[in-house]
Amino acid sequence: MEVVETNVESSQKPRINRFDNLKGLAIVLVVMGHLVELFAGLSYYSVFKHMIYIFHMPVFFFVSGYLSKVDKNLPKKAFRGLFIPYLIFNFLWIVFAMIVLGKGFPKFPFFIPETGLWFLLSLFIMRTILPVLDKIKHVFLISIVLALFVGILNLPENFLAISRTLCFLPGFILGYYFKEIELGEVKSFTSKLLHKIKNFITTYKYLVFGLLILFFIAIFFSTLDISNAPFAFIKSYKQMHMRISLGMFIRFLVISSGLLIVIVLYYLMTNKKTFLTKLGINSMAIYILHFYFVKFMGEYLLNSSFSEFFENPYYVGIYIIVSTVILTYILSRDFVSVGINKIIEKVNGIFGL
Repeated sequence: MEVVETNVESSQKPRINRFDNLKGLAIVLVVMGHLVELFAGLSYYSVFKHMIYIFHMPVFFFVSGYLSKVDKNLPKKAFRGLFIPYLIFNFLWIVFAMIVLGKGFPKFPFFIPETGLWFLLSLFIMRTILPVLDKIKHVFLISIVLALFVGILNLPENFLAISRTLCFLPGFILGYYFKEIELGEVKSFTSKLLHKIKNFITTYKYLVFGLLILFFIAIFFSTLDISNAPFAFIKSYKQMHMRISLGMFIRFLVISSGLLIVIVLYYLMTNKKTFLTKLGINSMAIYILHFYFVKFMGEYLLNSSFSEFFENPYYVGIYIIVSTVILTYILSRDFVSVGINKIIEKVNGIFGL
């Protein structure tokens, strides 16, 4: 999912369809996952949500890391293209929630990201500190350790997206150093480590595929009665009523499995234009706006006279698929992204950015 800065750069550089296709696949799963959340009471749909939660956001951070480049303008670009949109759409969501959903004014506006907007804040933090991260020798391993240990802290849920930022940081760093591997510039410790992981995956691809199948089967049976907390990285181990050792073990499995799946998807994804390409190019618009429609449908449609319709799991499946297709198609139109970019550029202009 890329923002204004990347869209501008894409007019000067040839786009890499593989990355747009990866983002397109991920945004379809994001929309579908949030629609599935409306029916979390149906165990099989809940398990499906857990499965896609393992890798759909790591895909975005991987692509964002790959496309990130350290230069003196990076912090400014991140501020204009990520933090300003974060403030804009947090404000708009607060207004929407108060007027349409009848919610009260949040206690900690902007400090606790509104629905789904934590991604913009997390990516802003990652790109802002990337020049520092790039100088740390064992940064990939350190990022995994930080992801495991942040679960010990009992932070307010989703406060400044700190927990999520640290837990998705390994995926961002993986993408950033992955381009070194692809260009044959295996110099740093991190890129050497990732090069070994890549070689193992490509050499033993059938073994890796088999392990992934077994993992998904294990996830299926082990998450029938579990919340999405271990997969969302918003709660501490204590808040999830887990021992620290168990919490770290589960988190390590989730993070490492997500990264493994991302690498596999990278090599499986075509570099040709597909129906996913358009979705990937305009993934930011889909991401930001689909929450309004999903929340509206959840608040009103499911509490209407049609609610009995959604007691049938087959009808629920049809509803999720049809809604995903409609939402992703409409919100991926160019005029939608152009409109969002104009809003962001207008606000940046007001502040002289």
